[in-house]
Amino acid sequence: MFENGKPCPDPVTQGVRYAPRVHLRWLIETDVFPETAARVTAALDRRGIAHHRYHDAMRRSDLPPADAPVIFWGSLGAAYAERVARAYTPGAIGDAAPFHCSAYYPALRAHLANADAMFTTVRALVSDPGTVLAPIGSPARVFVRPDSPLKPFSGRVIATAALDRRALDHGYYYEDEELPIVVSTPKHVTREWRFVIAGTQVIAGCEYLAARTGAGVEVPAAAAALAAEVAAGPMGPAPLYVLDVGEVDGSLRAMELNPFSGADFYDCDADAIVEAASAVGARLYLAVQSR
Repeated sequence: MFENGKPCPDPVTQGVRYAPRVHLRWLIETDVFPETAARVTAALDRRGIAHHRYHDAMRRSDLPPADAPVIFWGSLGAAYAERVARAYTPGAIGDAAPFHCSAYYPALRAHLANADAMFTTVRALVSDPGTVLAPIGSPARVFVRPDSPLKPFSGRVIATAALDRRALDHGYYYEDEELPIVVSTPKHVTREWRFVIAGTQVIAGCEYLAARTGAGVEVPAAAAALAAEVAAGPMGPAPLYVLDVGEVDGSLRAMELNPFSGADFYDCDADAIVEAASAVGARLYLAVQSR
């Protein structure tokens, strides 16, 4: 939660603190977000919560036992790979499906930066951009990103005249020309903030830069208020997730939602995140064990 644009101390998630009787472990792909990982592991150490370094070449025998309560944090690809997402409880927190743009854009449309977004496929866009882009005014440049939160290519602004498969990384990271994508008019983003949300509460937030680095923990009250409004809404894509808010063309707008287990936290309060995420992880593990 925030007061006057600053995170409040002593976060509580859904009224449940981390339960020490659940010997939760964190499995962390430390090479993905090394600076943030150092802060997260230090916060875990302060609480005596076990953590293990993960990398793709690890032998199964070097991973935590399959029946251990484990939270994964690292790359999206590893988070939702078979050996992590389905190997542990909770593992990756939240399914990937609710984080498809097509799943949450309708609920966020009133606050969304890309409120004019339309959904199509790589094949349809590059084959007939004139027809596809007519509903958004046939702009000379467009913003294109995958519908999937696993991001088989990075979002980008492209000149309409230059649209082809290569411009969308087809053949490099994916082969399916029917890959669902999101297309909208380009937006001018001057500042961005990342918020970590647990349940219906914003538990941490910070500004970050286009270079994907943190820019300090001060958060404008209006940005925090928008994050709180989104968090309190009916959508709830996962028990724990990340929201980006941007200053877009002079107003504050929701940029995107991302799964917790594959997102950088930048300069967000690592202690608040560890406390809240461990509470969520323990609650999810206990819920499965009680079935």
